[in-house]
Amino acid sequence: MKMKSQFFCKNCKKIFEAEGIKKEYTDPVFGPCSSFHAFCPDCNAECSEYIKPKRIKISSSSNILSSGCSGPCCSCQS
Repeated sequence: MKMKSQFFCKNCKKIFEAEGIKKEYTDPVFGPCSSFHAFCPDCNAECSEYIKPKRIKISSSSNILSSGCSGPCCSCQS
């Protein structure tokens, strides 16, 4: 069963859906690896799989500027 995946074209800056082609290669650090590639429907460039960026949640309590002075190297201690 073939599954369609999302791919990103660096030339067109476009995300598209296609059936990928598995490419196997040997990485000097990790050894045997594989990745999926597809050809862009607009410019026919070889594109790699699109990986959605991860969202990082920043809480207001982690703000260094508003956390106050608490360490021995802080300039407000005399």
